[in-house]
Amino acid sequence: MFALLVVGGCTAGSLYDPKPWAAPVLLGDETVVIGTDTGHIVVGNIITGLELGRCETGEGRNSVRAIFGAPLLHDGRIYAGGFNGVLYSVDPNSLLPESEAECAPFFEADSPIVGGPALTPDGVLLVGTEGTADTERGTLYAIDIASASTLWTFEADSEIWGTPIIGDGLVYVGTLGGTLHAVRMDESPGTEAWRHQAEAGIGGMTLDDGVLYAGAFDNNLYALDATTGAPHWPTPFTADNWFWAAPLVIGDRLFAPSLDHSLYILDKDSGAQVMNPVRTGGAIQSNPILTGSHISIANEEKETWWIDPVTGQGIVGGKLPDPVYAPIVAFGESDALFFAQDGAVYRASPSLRQPVRVFPVDN
Repeated sequence: MFALLVVGGCTAGSLYDPKPWAAPVLLGDETVVIGTDTGHIVVGNIITGLELGRCETGEGRNSVRAIFGAPLLHDGRIYAGGFNGVLYSVDPNSLLPESEAECAPFFEADSPIVGGPALTPDGVLLVGTEGTADTERGTLYAIDIASASTLWTFEADSEIWGTPIIGDGLVYVGTLGGTLHAVRMDESPGTEAWRHQAEAGIGGMTLDDGVLYAGAFDNNLYALDATTGAPHWPTPFTADNWFWAAPLVIGDRLFAPSLDHSLYILDKDSGAQVMNPVRTGGAIQSNPILTGSHISIANEEKETWWIDPVTGQGIVGGKLPDPVYAPIVAFGESDALFFAQDGAVYRASPSLRQPVRVFPVDN
């Protein structure tokens, strides 16, 4: 098992020394849901900074309580995977501030859940697991959200850490062993349609217009036909370090952050660089987001950046008190929300670039 990830000579994260990796999720105009490194599902108001409620997930392997994948909101409920292998379903209106009450279990899997759940339009929840200590082969579960029953499963080649990506009749999961599996959901559900093998683990993935863009820990960014798995580019694009975060597609350009400190700007159809990369001062592990007219990124050195997607020009914002590994979330017309390693949510915008802590805020 890959319990410790070492990147560029520094520790990026460890499942046995957990840090906030999960993206915050907006529940209404003022409310945010976060999964914490202490295993809590927390609901807070980012205008008042006050906690509205919380519950606690169970203890997993090596006594770890943590939520690593982004919660999913559906039909007024919060779905989140715990490191104890339980998928939870929580009514946010039932939670109390500072409560140590247990979250309501929904489904029990075979091993720790690291990535977040995904949901198809017809109500099928998809979630991957890390695999047992004996096999280290993750399982992709398809679960009927109405009955919490298993519809089918798929055994991957190794640990699944990411959130499944849902396509047209297929679902895509990457593993730490470097395999990208495309799994059928309609005909012969739970069987493999195709696979792509990288030389190291699969990172973030983005599906756009029939092409799956997948970063990997072999320093390559792959573009694959989503139906067949055939290469979409003549060769993968190679950086000087891992592609951990999912790339961002805007128009005909692909904005791909790397742990080599750079945001690469590529033609999405050819994989060629269309302009010089934006060089930041630290490894970029969190997914970028388009906020208004700018792309927002953050890095391991606590920097925030705002990039014009047309000119490729980057503007440095104010520093955060801690690094950011969790994906960034767009808020309002042009603001971004950053979930930093201190467990707090910060808000900033291209016009007001100094991040402001919005949750939790003491009275």
